[in-house]
Amino acid sequence: MIETKIRKVGNSAVMTLTTEMLTILYAKEGDTLHVVRTEAWWVQAYGGRIQSQGGARGG
Repeated sequence: MIETKIRKVGNSAVMTLTTEMLTILYAKEGDTLHVVRTEAWWVQAYGGRIQSQGGARGG
């Protein structure tokens, strides 16, 4: 598991991705990532390939 924080920049929330995270996601600066909320979370690189899958959210 890799952890990152969300911080406020102006009127936006920003999540910083480390080089390690970018490598795991096969992503680079300027790419578009999609986050889909379901019972588990998904981060998807633009183009539809699932790159990372999270577990179900505990309650």
